[in-house]
Order: sequence, then C-alpha cells, then structure tokens
Amino acid sequence: MSEKLKELEKEIVKLIDKNNGKFEYIQKAIYLGMSVANEISKNGFTDYKIKCLEDRRSEEDKKEKFYKAKNRINELLLTILRECVRAHIKENGSWDVGKKDYNTEGYVEQFDDEIANKYNIQYLSAELTNYGGDFELNFEVTGELKELLEKHNIQHVNSTCYKSNFRERYW
Repeated sequence: MSEKLKELEKEIVKLIDKNNGKFEYIQKAIYLGMSVANEISKNGFTDYKIKCLEDRRSEEDKKEKFYKAKNRINELLLTILRECVRAHIKENGSWDVGKKDYNTEGYVEQFDDEIANKYNIQYLSAELTNYGGDFELNFEVTGELKELLEKHNIQHVNSTCYKSNFRERYW
C-alpha cells in the first residue's frame, strides 16, 4: 500500500472519530467520492467541481458572513449603549435601575428623551431571576436606527446585558 493511501486512510479515521455515530454516512460518502473520482478519470476531466458541494460551501459562506455582520452590529449597539449610559450618568449624576414588579407599576428610570433620540436606544426594564444574583437589563433600539435595522431585516440583535458583564465591560 502506498504512503499516500495510508495517510488518506488516517484522515478517514479522523473523520469517522469526529462524527460519532455517523459511520454509515461517511462510508457512503467515501464510496460515492470514489465513484465520482473514477468517472472524472474515465472522462479525462482535469478541473471538475462537484456542484452540490460548491453550492453548499457558498451557502455556508453566506451564513458565516451574516453571523459575523450580526455580531459586529451587536458590538456596535453595545458601544452605543455604553455611551448612552455614560451620557445619562453625566447629565443626571447617576442611573437607577429598578426591578420591574408585575403587581405594581414598577420604577423604571428611562434615558432622557434627548439622550434616547441622540443614541436611538431606550432602557426598558430589569429582571432579576434570583435574589442577589445577576439581573438582565432590557433595551430597545428606537428611531432611525430601528428603521435602518428593520429595513435590512435585522431583527434578532442582542438587547440584554447581564450585571457582571455590564459593570466590568462597559464602565
């Protein structure tokens, strides 16, 4: 057996180990690949690309680009949010965050209209899952920024920050 075949078989073993329980699919794919290689060789093709694989790669690339862009948008929104909070604290001396009580009206110190309009972000509420633990701060994108995101069908950007991350990361 040639050294190249030994190396290729080692790669097959790695692939099988990486995909637990899917041996039959890997085996079928290998045999199909061998059939495709034989057909390519028989017809003398030198630069043949398997269309379904190329299409799958293209789709995966598109998804990866979308998620990278979405993550960059999230980071941008969190940067804007940090500036919004700083501006509110600078203008008012502090920023009080109260847990929304569903039995009563609940206290919510929203950002001033001037700040909310400038940064296109508004504080909505805080939720505490257990006493003394982390709480979740909820914000809303507003105004022109909301319209821009909606125009490009970007709906699921992060709108929450946890206490521990929020303090350490944004102050």
